[in-house]
Amino acid sequence: MKTRMFRIVTGIAAAYHIFLAAVCLLCPVDTVVKLVDIAFGVALQANPQFALISKFTSVYMLVFGVMLLVLSSEPTRYRALAIPALVLFWLRFANRIIFFLFNYSSEQRSTSYVSRSLHLAWHPDRHACL
Repeated sequence: MKTRMFRIVTGIAAAYHIFLAAVCLLCPVDTVVKLVDIAFGVALQANPQFALISKFTSVYMLVFGVMLLVLSSEPTRYRALAIPALVLFWLRFANRIIFFLFNYSSEQRSTSYVSRSLHLAWHPDRHACL
């Protein structure tokens, strides 16, 4: 049962990363900027530097998604891939928490449901933000 649940979770994470990487690689930079604003509530500027960095990041995400796909195919055979995957997930989780704790002022109202929920959950004066 645990292996089946692990396979489902890593399969979903693999599909998520492969999808995001494909969108970033195949779509124009303006579209990627709009999607990031909608999904995460982060306003970016479409410029040549962002285009280059987004391509590098999407290749990283594609490789990570393929690694998760391989891990979900046979978790016991490829269990050595679980450690880097878990380390990266925890680092990204900590990075997001730190970002929302220290870089998110109450004047900035995000349109993203996820970022707004995290901000309200961690803000010391939750009721003033509503």
